[in-house]
Amino acid sequence: MRKISYIKNKIFIVFLFLLFVIFWVNFVGFCPIKAVTGIPCPGCGMTRAWLSVLRLDIRKAFAYHPMFWTAPVIAVFAVCDFRPFKSNVINVLAIAGMFVGIVICYIIRI
Repeated sequence: MRKISYIKNKIFIVFLFLLFVIFWVNFVGFCPIKAVTGIPCPGCGMTRAWLSVLRLDIRKAFAYHPMFWTAPVIAVFAVCDFRPFKSNVINVLAIAGMFVGIVICYIIRI
């Protein structure tokens, strides 16, 4: 019972984070990192990509941010304490692969 409550709390935190992002995009409308440094952050374009996915325009989603698909995967990892798989090696390789992909995408996009 305690584990279920813990998972519910994690899902709630992820949900709150998504609400914050939606609020920020709709009412503030700019990336705070880009506003301060002038350089886009590794996540710039992610929200526009997901809005394109919701419109079923996958091609445009990849154009905005090719690594958009990592957001729900990272959310699942966060809810599962970054251990959704039984093997720690698979967990580490999955996280490292997504991280490397995001970094490579960021370097190419700059």
